[in-house]
Amino acid sequence: MNLFSAFAKLMLKTKLILGFGFVLILGAVITWTAHRGLDEQSTTTRTMYDKDLLGISYMRAMNRDNNLLARTVNRLVLGVNANDPESVAKAEATIADTKKALVATLEKIKPTVIRAEVKAKVDTVPKMLEDYFAAVDKIVAVSKGPDGVAQAYKIISSKEYQGNINTLIGTVKELADTKSKGAETNMEAADARSEELDRLIQLMFGGMALLALLTIYMVNKSINTPLADLNRALTDLASSKLDTVVHNTDYPNEIGEMARAVVKLQLALQEADR
Repeated sequence: MNLFSAFAKLMLKTKLILGFGFVLILGAVITWTAHRGLDEQSTTTRTMYDKDLLGISYMRAMNRDNNLLARTVNRLVLGVNANDPESVAKAEATIADTKKALVATLEKIKPTVIRAEVKAKVDTVPKMLEDYFAAVDKIVAVSKGPDGVAQAYKIISSKEYQGNINTLIGTVKELADTKSKGAETNMEAADARSEELDRLIQLMFGGMALLALLTIYMVNKSINTPLADLNRALTDLASSKLDTVVHNTDYPNEIGEMARAVVKLQLALQEADR
């Protein structure tokens, strides 16, 4: 009640400035909160794209090249067996390009790694690639020697060579799966944050609406009630009820000025009546 009484005594422009100033401040806070939330979402999306989605794409491309390299080695040996120099030359060019592409892709993968467990596994891939390339180079070399095709197929079918390929492909696939799970976790966290932010904005918007309604109510009541009192006092004076009580003469605002003017009128009428 004291708060309303203090508010009622304020000047009209002060009431409006205070009331709508609070609404404006709350609106600015809502806007800032929404902007910050969108900023966070944008950062999360960018991180997911730069770190997770690109990383997964590179890893899958790497495994495609691993398989391509293995198939090309087989084609080279078949070309040697068929005495087809053109096929052999084409296979050698593809092997060289694919090896370069695998090394380049690995370098692209490294900046996308942000989790310690993934980084530890990525650090093992260069050695696997080195062993794989050494085996490929050995197959290419022996295939051109005496009894080359048989020797090449012996290496290709060996447990060590097949183990190198399978371990490399399996490790890269595991890395891609790990990053996929990480991306899924990040997405769930982003969705949860979005829902939390949505609830916060709704709550703040509700508070702003409530504050606006409260401001309208207080301004309306602080004006209408004193005006009703003045109207009653003037009506009483017009009806010759010169002893009527004039309220709100202590208000230091427009209402107080009008109330004090009515008191002057009352005194003048009482003097005239005497």
